[in-house]
Amino acid sequence: MTSTFFYDDEMLLLKQDNDVSEGMLLQQQDNVQPISVDTTHLWSTDQIFEIVDDLKQWAKNVGKDNGYAIVTGRSDYSRKGGNMYIILRCSKHGVYIPYKDPKSFKYNSTGSQKCNCPFKLKGRPTEGDRNWWLKVLEGVHNHEPARSLVGHSYAGRLTEEEKVQVDNMNNNWVPPRHMLATLKENNPGNLSTITQVYNRIKKVKELDRGPLTEMQYLLKKLA
Repeated sequence: MTSTFFYDDEMLLLKQDNDVSEGMLLQQQDNVQPISVDTTHLWSTDQIFEIVDDLKQWAKNVGKDNGYAIVTGRSDYSRKGGNMYIILRCSKHGVYIPYKDPKSFKYNSTGSQKCNCPFKLKGRPTEGDRNWWLKVLEGVHNHEPARSLVGHSYAGRLTEEEKVQVDNMNNNWVPPRHMLATLKENNPGNLSTITQVYNRIKKVKELDRGPLTEMQYLLKKLA
């Protein structure tokens, strides 16, 4: 196809080709089949967990081994709302709602991986509230598993123990790359990246600085 804009006939042919290409693209989009990955068997278990934290960790480890990040949807451990329970969801559950800036009244849209995944687990205590058991309410994901969860916003989060380790190493002037190496040496299953280590260091500095600006904080340290 020759792309020129000197002759009306050639412009007409160019437009027709573009219309055909757009039509083929729309047809391809219409022919895309929805994804449905049934993982019910992965989380179906008769195992009884002593505490709810063990239940959550087990479910997250199963997800980590199979390319899915599992997060806590909602929970109630106080019995004020009825029976105690915990809901675990896929990290891609729900739909992203863009943030509206109250000053400019504009929506600040960013990328999101949420695709309203229906996957859902529920944990309940046994009789006497001594142990916990897990039930699969919906084992289907509407997306393929990730090839790797390294650096994932949820799977790569630092645990409370790892945060303390980073804080202590930061106080001892340990370089961030050595911090990450230490975390992975202590926990071979760690999926954090150097970015999450830097984010933790930044957050600690912000908490230490408080309402002061960086220059005010520097002058305070110098004084």
